[in-house]
Amino acid sequence: MPVPSETGASDGDTEETYFTARYRITMGKERYDGLLAFVRHLQASSPAWHAVFYNCNAFVGDIARHMGLTPPSNSLLFPKEYIEKLRALNRA
Repeated sequence: MPVPSETGASDGDTEETYFTARYRITMGKERYDGLLAFVRHLQASSPAWHAVFYNCNAFVGDIARHMGLTPPSNSLLFPKEYIEKLRALNRA
C-alpha cells in the first residue's frame, strides 16, 4: 500500500553511527544546482512511497540516472547493498 513519502532527513539520518554506506561525487556549483532542481522536481512529483514499486532506493536510482550514473537494477536490495553496488557500477 502506498504511503506518503518523506525525502528529508529523519531522526538519526544525519548521525554518524547510523551510516552504513557512502558514495560521494565531487561536483561544481552549476551541476549541483541542476541536480538540486531535479531532486526538488522528484519530491514534488513522487508524493507516494511503496516498498516494492517506488522505494528510497528507486528514488536514489532516479537521481543517479539523472547524473549519468548506472544504478543497480534491483531497488529491493537493502540500502547498504544498493549504495555499495551503485559505487561498484560507477567506478572510473
